[in-house]
Amino acid sequence: MIPQYNLFQNVYWIFSAESIGIGINNSDIWVQYESYIPAVGYCFYFFGGLFFLLLGVYLEKVLPTEFGSQKKPCFICMPSSYKCCRKKNQ
Repeated sequence: MIPQYNLFQNVYWIFSAESIGIGINNSDIWVQYESYIPAVGYCFYFFGGLFFLLLGVYLEKVLPTEFGSQKKPCFICMPSSYKCCRKKNQ
């Protein structure tokens, strides 16, 4: 059976560990509690935050604003967007 993870389980685990005085440390973060591994919840927090950060940066470039210029939605696939990788013509 594959356990289903959600962020509420991670918050519940954090509060229950703190309320009984165990706390969170490296020795018990990978221990399975009722088919739930708390470290997986922390990975979800990290990758979710990273995903929304990159999505926000992308939408900031694509959506029109009052100031600045709007880029095309597929600008990330264009070689011109990677200036550091282009060779300069002499």
